[in-house]
Amino acid sequence: MNLTVWQSYQAYVKEHHQSLFDAAPVEELMKDVYKGHRRKRFVAMYLMSLSKEEFDAYYAKRFELGLDKLFNQLISALTYKTEKSPLKQLFVQTLGVTRDMVSESVSNYEIKEIEKDLHAFSFYQTKKLLKSKQKDLLD
Repeated sequence: MNLTVWQSYQAYVKEHHQSLFDAAPVEELMKDVYKGHRRKRFVAMYLMSLSKEEFDAYYAKRFELGLDKLFNQLISALTYKTEKSPLKQLFVQTLGVTRDMVSESVSNYEIKEIEKDLHAFSFYQTKKLLKSKQKDLLD
């Protein structure tokens, strides 16, 4: 993955972690992942911020952790119309996800949830880049 995009995404997830959950341990958030909409969406974002090795380790334990539905949603969204999104392509390539990793289909709404979060990140990254360029122009 493009290192700049990767670093920006990790910073984005870290900011959300701090502002939404006061940096509570992610493992605790995973235990009660379905008790809150924001919590579920944050855990999905967190999983996407991991290295391939870490992502694969969580994927291997998804049933044990009660995260199978979330992985189905995340992977379905990333592999849905991937050709239209360079950002999705980067995540698919970096995490090594494929459609055959999905054990149960998800609704279009669930796919749109993840896509909405990807769009929010794109906006965040663009805004950050524009601020940086504006600062360079003023210096």
